[in-house]
Amino acid sequence: MKPKLNEHFGISTAWYSGRLQDGHELLDRMAESGLNTLEIDYRVSEAMLLQMWPRLRRGEFSALTVHNYSPIPPGYEGSDNIASLFNPASLDEEERALAVKYSLKSIQVAAELGARLVVFHLGAVDMSCEMRRFFRHYEQEKLDSPDFHSYLQEVLRTRSQLIERHWPQLMRTLDLLHQEAFQWGILIGVENRYRLSQIPFGDEFAAIFSEFKGGQFRYWHDVGHAEIYHRLGIYDHERDYLQRYQDHLAGMHIHDISGIKDHLAPGMGDFDFAMLKKYLKPDSLRILEVHHHAGTTDVVHGIDVLRHTGLI
Repeated sequence: MKPKLNEHFGISTAWYSGRLQDGHELLDRMAESGLNTLEIDYRVSEAMLLQMWPRLRRGEFSALTVHNYSPIPPGYEGSDNIASLFNPASLDEEERALAVKYSLKSIQVAAELGARLVVFHLGAVDMSCEMRRFFRHYEQEKLDSPDFHSYLQEVLRTRSQLIERHWPQLMRTLDLLHQEAFQWGILIGVENRYRLSQIPFGDEFAAIFSEFKGGQFRYWHDVGHAEIYHRLGIYDHERDYLQRYQDHLAGMHIHDISGIKDHLAPGMGDFDFAMLKKYLKPDSLRILEVHHHAGTTDVVHGIDVLRHTGLI
């Protein structure tokens, strides 16, 4: 008989939500993992969530976390930009207002489901950033090339100039979200992203935690995103993320990485999961966030990998 898993461990509906339109079928597929603790992700439509609601409310499944924007804002089902529909740091006030509106709804949904935290993407700087250009250098083993470093410096220079315009907008958004989250007793997980144009980046995490010190904001660590930056030589996975923000860490999106392809089930890539163990507290949230590349056998094996590593 297998030992009981950590009660703070669950799986994201992202595993199947992008390929299904029926909430009942989604829950049935999630159950194939052997888990009934979930993150409700941003590909779940309002209609799907309504179908899922009775089984969630009666305890057949439970929601540990919600990933903003969830459910999908009406009319945006199937959008190509589903992960970043509205920019919370937008210079366009209409877009920023939509970001606030649907972020507040995600917080309310989390509270109604009994979830502890909402994972947030905090938008982006309005600039071009060709991550594929960096990835090509990685694949060609040319991370030391002048082209890689000159483009990296160009992107960082442009970003440092433009972030000053977006930052006040983001703070206005976060202030409203913080008020709502405080009223509901919900934590806001600030996720590390993988595009250099995205927010937060570098010291911006510390600035947010300082601005809302003692409040609802927490660090949400995406293992794959941090590892991609590590493999590109931009940031050190452990020193620049886990060590620096461990006092703010609420939980993680856990998945494997092969080269620079992430969201794989543990065991499908080559990431050393043992590195994470010392940063996880007993009540830290652990969400397995795999995408459709992983089959049921892969996911079940991946859970065993995490169990044997001591993460769950």
